[in-house]
Amino acid sequence: MASLNFPTLRIGDPIQEGSFQVFPLFSQGEQEVAYRLPELQTQEATITEVSEAGAVPYLAVENHSESLLLLIEGQELMGAKQNRVLNTTVLIKPKSKVTIPVSCVEAGRWHFLSREMRDAERFVSNKLRYELKRGVYESLKKKMGHYSNQGGVWNTVARLHQELNIISPTSALSAAYEAYEQEIEEFRKDITYVEGATGLAIALDGRVRSLDLFGTAQTCSRLWPRLVAGLSLEALRKTSSPTKATVEDVLQYWTDVTQWPWEAVTTVGEGQEYRAESQRGDQGSALFYDGKVVYLSAVSRQ
Repeated sequence: MASLNFPTLRIGDPIQEGSFQVFPLFSQGEQEVAYRLPELQTQEATITEVSEAGAVPYLAVENHSESLLLLIEGQELMGAKQNRVLNTTVLIKPKSKVTIPVSCVEAGRWHFLSREMRDAERFVSNKLRYELKRGVYESLKKKMGHYSNQGGVWNTVARLHQELNIISPTSALSAAYEAYEQEIEEFRKDITYVEGATGLAIALDGRVRSLDLFGTAQTCSRLWPRLVAGLSLEALRKTSSPTKATVEDVLQYWTDVTQWPWEAVTTVGEGQEYRAESQRGDQGSALFYDGKVVYLSAVSRQ
């Protein structure tokens, strides 16, 4: 089991929207790594199919900049031959090209809508993140790389569409977010970034469902609304529950996460990736660089 330098966290008071609670997290100590989040529209980086024929589980990323660029597990990318979601977090060297592992979230399309992918500016839901993490964890255990269970991913998207009464000709995950765009935007407005936060924990119906931690407050402030947009989708059809999670519940969850059996795995790009599975089946992944956490996420068994 790997010994990792986890930061000490302070848990802030929750922001509540019905049964949906967001707890801001504040890291103690310096974890900063010099990287940038890529601006795809400015050509700082380009993400394309790996070839004209394409390959469902891969995309090619070219970093045109002089900086390390960070792509985050669970980000949705749209365009090219089909929409995808990132299977892992990748730190890309300046002026370099790397093949990244992805999963399809649009089962009914395999033709070009564009040559380059664009950032959907949201993360996928916790149910889908759990399915991705579990599949990749099992694949890495077998030394087969960062493959997800693609059938399980498609089934999770299909169940989400069924729950939200979504009809999509191409079975695109994005159709759900487009159908509930107004409601999701209200969540974003009500659950705004808390100054100084380096992460957030999500609770639904009184249970901590996920925890996301970044190395810096600056990165967290950029990605906070994207996480809220993706994770709030599961709360849209929920009736308000009287059961609420507490700061103590989140702190205990974080303590548990730090004690999971973290193991170093094959890393795509720079730094060192770690994966863990708890005894009850919760899933965790983390990317460290020079001993500092770049991004860590934990998702409870769904």
